[in-house]
Amino acid sequence: MEQQPTPLRDVARNPDAYVRYLQDVQRVVLDLEHNLATLAREVRVHCRGTHVEGDRRYHAYLRARPVENALADALRNLTKTAKRLEEAGVRRREHDDKVKAVAAQRQQKALAAGPAAPQLKAVPGQGAPSASAPTSVYDLGKERSA
Repeated sequence: MEQQPTPLRDVARNPDAYVRYLQDVQRVVLDLEHNLATLAREVRVHCRGTHVEGDRRYHAYLRARPVENALADALRNLTKTAKRLEEAGVRRREHDDKVKAVAAQRQQKALAAGPAAPQLKAVPGQGAPSASAPTSVYDLGKERSA
């Protein structure tokens, strides 16, 4: 079975499409931010204006603060999201530039190195020392001294 191509897979592979997609998402986020800011002002006016019999002057304000703080946090997060979306587009461009630069650098190194240096071949009988053979003076033991 062949996998169905997903639209985001194509977007991820193409840097121009990636940047366009992020710009579209950023526009939506900025529009949400504007709408949420308007909603926050309206909620603030409504919640602070809601007084209950027996309230002191500051009670409505204290009841409204949790709602205002929640909306303010959401607004802050939307602002950060919009900035990070823009950064992601820039980072993608930088990534593609680095990939192209690495390929070019490797080609230049290969040309500068010229033919590969001949590798030394192992001489038969002089392989790695066996486990029983001493490898240093300190491994000789009492009966064998240097």
